[in-house]
Amino acid sequence: MILADWVARPSNSFDDPQRAMLSWAISNFYWQNGYGNFSLGPSQLDQLIRYIDNQQEHHKTVSFQDEFRVLLNKYQVDFDEEHVWD
Repeated sequence: MILADWVARPSNSFDDPQRAMLSWAISNFYWQNGYGNFSLGPSQLDQLIRYIDNQQEHHKTVSFQDEFRVLLNKYQVDFDEEHVWD
């Protein structure tokens, strides 16, 4: 199952612990036409929180597209510019 399908599927119960943990975050969540996701480990949580806190300021100097290209290249993900952006 791809991530978008997992997040979008209806949930009438909290039998799945992962869905229970994310229920608060997905109540108003939607997917744009294109997206990417990368997993992080617990040791990177503080860095992620700082990134989110500073994201608006950060994107004044580095575009989302440029930052995403860096991540794709860093993790050796093949991509086609024609299919990455909306």
